[in-house]
Formats: sequence, C-alpha cells, structure tokens
Amino acid sequence: MINIKKSFFLNFFSKNKNKKKNISKNKNKKKNISKNNFFSKLSLKWKNITKKISANIKKIFVSDKIDKYFIKKLKNKLILSDFGIKFTNEIIKKIKLEINNKGINDSKILYSILKNKLKKILLNITPYKSNKFYSPYIILVIGVNGVGKTSSVGKLAFKYIISGKSVMLAAGDTYRISAIDQLKKWGKINSISVISQKQGSDSASVIYDAIQSAKSKKIDILIIDTAGRFSSNLSLIKELKKIIRVIKKIDYYAPHEILLTLDATIGQNSIFQAKIFNKLFNINGIILTKLDSTAKGGVIFSIIKKFSIPISYVSIGESKKDLYVFNSKEYINNFFKKIK
Repeated sequence: MINIKKSFFLNFFSKNKNKKKNISKNKNKKKNISKNNFFSKLSLKWKNITKKISANIKKIFVSDKIDKYFIKKLKNKLILSDFGIKFTNEIIKKIKLEINNKGINDSKILYSILKNKLKKILLNITPYKSNKFYSPYIILVIGVNGVGKTSSVGKLAFKYIISGKSVMLAAGDTYRISAIDQLKKWGKINSISVISQKQGSDSASVIYDAIQSAKSKKIDILIIDTAGRFSSNLSLIKELKKIIRVIKKIDYYAPHEILLTLDATIGQNSIFQAKIFNKLFNINGIILTKLDSTAKGGVIFSIIKKFSIPISYVSIGESKKDLYVFNSKEYINNFFKKIK
C-alpha cells in the first residue's frame, strides 16, 4: 500500500514538473517567434523599399540592344537615382571599358557587371565596432535641422533595449522645447530615463549631468540628442566641440560613437552635409532617414564611395521598430534582382 502511494506521488510530481517545463518551453518559443516575426516584418519592409528603388534602374536592362542610346539612358537613370554626376561618370567609364574590351552585347551580362562593381564599393567598408565596451557606452547623434535626429535617437534606444541593454537618453538640444518634449515622449515609449534641463540651458551641462547619472545607475548605453546645426553656424559648431570636450573630460575615449543623421530624400545635398561634418568631427557611422519616402537609393553608394563612412542604420518608418541595421549584402542583392 505504501509503495502504491509512493509511486502515485512520484508520478504526480514528475507530471507537474514536466508540465512546468513544457509551459516554460512554450513561453520561450513564443518569445522567439515574436522576435523572429519582428525581424521578418522589418526585412519584408526593407525588401519592398529596395525593390522600389531598384525598379528604376532595372527597366533600362530589359533591352537587349547595347548602343550609345542605352549608355545615355543608363547614365541619366543613375543621376536621377542620386548616384551623383561624378560617381555616375566613373561608373559609365568603367562600363564602356568592359563593353569595348570584352565585346559585351548582352544587357543581362552588363547588369551583372554593374552589380559587382557597386557591390565592391559597399563591401569594402565594414560597419564600425568599438574594440571595447565602455560603461556607459556614449553615442552622440548629430546632423542638421529636420533630418530626424530625435526620432532616430528614440528608435536606436529601442534597438539596444531589445538586445538586453539598459539605456538612458540625454536632451542635448536645449534650443527647442519641442525637441526636449519629443525626446521625453520617446523616453515614455521605451520606458527609459531622459536627462534634460529647461529650454535655453547649457547643453554641455545637460550632457555632463546625463553621464554622471548613467554612471551612478550603471547604465549600459547613453544616447545623446543634439541641436540641428549647419556648418555656417559657427556658434553651434563651437558648442558641439565644447560638448565633445566635456564628454572627454569624464571619459577620454568617449564619445564612443558619433553618428551623423542624413535625410535620404535630399539626395546629393546630404553628400555636402556629410563632407562638412566629416571634416569637423570623427564620424563613425551614418543614420540614413526617410528612405521609405524616396525611390532613389544611389546616395548610399555615393556616401560610401566618397567618404568611406559606413551606413550604420536606415530609418524606414515612424514607429520605434523602424530602424534597420544596414546590411550591404542584403541591400545589393535586393537592389539588383535577377532580370527574367
């Protein structure tokens, strides 16, 4: 009788244990599924955008006839797709050499040659990665007015949160109350702290407080929003240099990343912005925003070719999930779909 009771209780507890194990396994499966769905949705959105961009160039290569009119059409299409005049002329020159040296008369082969030449440009640049992880890891986000810096800061914060990092934001744009309020909204969306002061405060002081707070709370990532500034506004450029000096006084190696935010819809004007900021500051990467609002994607090739600065992220929407880590291989494969 005792043995029967014993076996009953053993079976009962082992079943319950197995149930608990199955419940926890199912929970983990659900977490993984939801995470995978998030990335697959984002990838699908990204693919649709690159399809839209690549369709403009792909149309040219449907023709089998390669002549001077074909080259002229291709040149115009590359310029209209924001590759820039200088870079387009370089590409056309190389393509003409291929045609003459190899006697190419098949547009599909030429399409493949163009793909490989552009692929080399993208794959020559590796994304920036710090050799060490500092605490807090300080990211400074800069750029001109209206490019989507504050939104990018909020989306970038979310990206780090879902990777398991603790994040804090610093409202370095003290000129506009709307910028401070917008960053606070992103703080609420991501359920994280935002260090700010009243409008008109010294931005370097705000950032100093933010670093000290991040250190005391052992925060992994501190992302700093800054005021939009043009290179012609010397006082704002001096202010940004002051911010960097203040950061370096606390941590000599910081800021550990300086990300330049550029608007994809302004095309070659973003090249000019990148040129100026790159001269003044040690930029590690670029956040390219509003890529979903344009059918021109050549600016990505132009930026990387001219400055050798990696595109770190692309923004393709307004929600917190709409910041995508730029993948060169994926971009080039979606940009150059096979011609049937």
